Amino acid sequence: MLTACAPFQTKAVNDDSTRPPHQADIASNAHHTLKSVFVIVMENHNWADIKGSPSAPYINHVLLPAGSHAE
Repeated sequence: MLTACAPFQTKAVNDDSTRPPHQADIASNAHHTLKSVFVIVMENHNWADIKGSPSAPYINHVLLPAGSHAE
C-alpha cells in the first residue's frame, strides 16, 4: 500500500532537504542496525514459574537485565 502511494507524495514548499545537515541532526538521525534477534519461548511453562526462579539464573540475571521484554 505504501509503495502504491509513493508517486503521490509531494515535497513541502519550504523543504529544508537541500541545506547541509547540522551536527545535531546527524546525531539524532543515527541509525543502529540489529544484527541478531532471538526469541525465547518457554513452552509448557508459566512465566510466574520462571521469573525469579533459582532454577533459571541465566534468564533472570543476564537476559532480563540486558533489555528484554517479558510478560
